[in-house]
This record gives sequence, structure tokens and C-alpha cells, in this order.
Amino acid sequence: MGHHDKLIARARHHVQRATDTVEGIDATVRHVQALHVELTNRVKDEEARTRIRDPRSFAYSTVALEARVRAENLAKSLQDLSNRRSSAVRDYAAACDLLRALELQSRRPMISPPSKRESRTLAGADERSTPDA
Repeated sequence: MGHHDKLIARARHHVQRATDTVEGIDATVRHVQALHVELTNRVKDEEARTRIRDPRSFAYSTVALEARVRAENLAKSLQDLSNRRSSAVRDYAAACDLLRALELQSRRPMISPPSKRESRTLAGADERSTPDA
């Protein structure tokens, strides 16, 4: 395996890692959103059961208060996950661009400059091919 092939393999691995990261964040977001909805519903149910909807009231349900705090923390976590996902998507795009560039480069014929011996041979052939006037 040549150097260029190793670079391509490394770039493919980076793309796969970036894909896994984005998918992992997406799965976490779905899970946290489901928990947020569940906690929000728990708050509504508890407020309906106790008929006290003001969290500043001394008689407010501790169950509802705890669920409300957890739901607010989950909302902050969702915002953080959204920022992390944006960063992961940028990393994924950069990895794809690098891989695409490496793959295009590998398809292009590699033309190396002629060696010194080939240069002399080519120069000698040019001198011989010119007609003497």
C-alpha cells in the first residue's frame, strides 16, 4: 500500500468517525427530547392534580418543581447538543472534502519529471532530429 493509499484510507476512517459522531449526537438529541416531553407532561399532570400552577407558591408540588428544573436543564443540554452537532457536521464536511480531493488526485495520471538521463537522451534526440541546412 503506497503513501497515497494510506492517506485515502485515513481520510475514509476520518469520514466514518465523523459520521458516527453526527449519528451519535442525533440519537442523543432524540433521547433527550423524549425525556423533555415526558418531564413537561409530568409537570402538567402534577399541576393539574394539585391545582397549583405557580412554582413560587409554598404549596407547589415538589415533584412538579423537580421535574420542571430537570426539564429546564434538558432544554439547556439540547442547545449544547445542537451546537456540538453543528460542529460535527462541519467536521464531516471537511473530512468529505479532503477524501474527495485525495480520490480525485489518485485518479489523475501522475506525471513525474524526466530523470537526468531521460533529459539528456531527449535533448540528444532533438539535436539529431533537426535538419542541417
